[in-house]
Amino acid sequence: MSATGASAVVSFHSSIYILENNKVVEKYNSKGKKHPIDKSENAKFSKNHKQQYIKKGQYLPEGLPNKRDAIDAWVKAYVTDKQGNIYVVGSEIFYPNGLPEEMPLGECGNTEQIYAALIAKLNPKGETVWAKVLDADQ
Repeated sequence: MSATGASAVVSFHSSIYILENNKVVEKYNSKGKKHPIDKSENAKFSKNHKQQYIKKGQYLPEGLPNKRDAIDAWVKAYVTDKQGNIYVVGSEIFYPNGLPEEMPLGECGNTEQIYAALIAKLNPKGETVWAKVLDADQ
């Protein structure tokens, strides 16, 4: 899964599917364990999934953003299961030279960003159950 390519997350029969361009790219069980994808699963979800978009800052795993370590997060999509758990996908963003808002006023600086894919499960209260960050080289 690319760091910014996830376009939707779908909860179906106790599995969580991450879709990119209407194709299943990752599959997890409700405990966060990755599972192989069956070829038939792509046909199941091609354009038949309901996407839900949320504002940045909602449903973030605890600890994000992490100003001390210059880490921010961008959540692109989420889904809830029948028990009310929330699954989110998006990107974790690392700023090697510090957060952009830490730059002195009027000063141009290097605002390099390093992205990694983010998937997390939160309970119905919005508390993190588990979170995974996948670097681009994984």
